[in-house]
Amino acid sequence: MNGTVSYIKELQKRIEELSSKRDELKKLSFDLTSSGFHRRTSSNEYSLRSSAVVRQSLDGVEAVVRSRHDAQASTLSRVLQLLLEEGLDVINCISTRIDGGLIHIIKLEVIGVRGVDLPYLQQKVNEEISSLNRT
Repeated sequence: MNGTVSYIKELQKRIEELSSKRDELKKLSFDLTSSGFHRRTSSNEYSLRSSAVVRQSLDGVEAVVRSRHDAQASTLSRVLQLLLEEGLDVINCISTRIDGGLIHIIKLEVIGVRGVDLPYLQQKVNEEISSLNRT
């Protein structure tokens, strides 16, 4: 009986975790649509320019980097290096290929006690991406 009760509590905890992740993915989907990631009406390719969004997430900071398929391969590497230089610890990075490009979702943790200036960090990342696209 105790084992069954423990199992049910564990399942309820897992449902809450999955619901939270689902809500975060829904928010990400909305954010990508509202920040310039739109489907072209004439083809199945996405109209996409390389850019980044840095925002607070449920468990830290998150950077979403979008890049065209023809963008330089060093874009992700340079962005990760920049984030580390800014005092953030990369927890994980998930890359997804979507028709006309790539989306990298980078989960970050703040090292130390200082806060993160999200608008400044987003500007720095976007400047870095722009400089890589010009070369």
